[in-house]
Amino acid sequence: MVASTTIMLFIALVYCLRKSLYWLGISIGKSRIQLSPLSVIFEGVRCQRRLATGTSNMSISSIRIQFHLPKRAHPRWLSFTATEIEEKQPSHHLSVATIHATLWLFPYLLRFTSGPWTNVGVDDFRLRIYTSQATPGWVADLRSNLITSILSGEYLRLDDLKTGVLFGDEWKISASVHNWHILNWQNRIYSLVKLDAQLLRNWVNDTGKFVMIAEECRWTKVRSFEKRGDSFLWQMVYFPSDLWKFIRDPMSFIDVYSPRADITFDNFRIRDSELLKELGAKAREMYEQHY
Repeated sequence: MVASTTIMLFIALVYCLRKSLYWLGISIGKSRIQLSPLSVIFEGVRCQRRLATGTSNMSISSIRIQFHLPKRAHPRWLSFTATEIEEKQPSHHLSVATIHATLWLFPYLLRFTSGPWTNVGVDDFRLRIYTSQATPGWVADLRSNLITSILSGEYLRLDDLKTGVLFGDEWKISASVHNWHILNWQNRIYSLVKLDAQLLRNWVNDTGKFVMIAEECRWTKVRSFEKRGDSFLWQMVYFPSDLWKFIRDPMSFIDVYSPRADITFDNFRIRDSELLKELGAKAREMYEQHY
């Protein structure tokens, strides 16, 4: 009786979720429910929105939400998998092969993470931005955070750094980095095994292109120095505070890993480079402090 009631409630919840997504402009081709393991599967997910600059189209081949019984050796309670994600906007084209997220139960207590509740894996991330003048806001925020970490963070490891410049009608500026680990002010470590970046600039046609390929990228939270009890009781005491932090800043409770990320700017202007802006601001700050 209890099992059948639970199943009926789960089906009703899935139905309400599908209707809610429909009212948000998200259509679902098919939906299925599996009882063992308990999961819900959506196929043919599509979303179309009108923007000030045009139309945004997003499609996801399938979404699988699976529930788990948490165990001390592996305290996950939910996993989320989305495949073949594609988004097209007037400013950019984004595609991801797979996004997999695992949600943990008391990960700090069980030593699975240093606080984040979720581990996210992003496989085959490809982003094409048509012009640097119309960089998406979320890309600009990520770039600003990374550049600030590069300029102000603590370098934990840097095995190799190579740069090169080729002059001519078309300038080619390239950089290659191996095993780069940076600790920033947010107790976050940016780490990657390999990074290749190249800027092409044609001074005759006044055009430019920027390409960056990063491999084995991680964005990981490290344990804070604040004193925090490790008992279950202390975790319950901190839970309301953690929940409020999660509402204000969800990304602070997520660790991210990507085997490979490709980012391309079809038309890249040097004056739009965040690195140059931050370098200028840093130089001005140092000048004001010393003079």
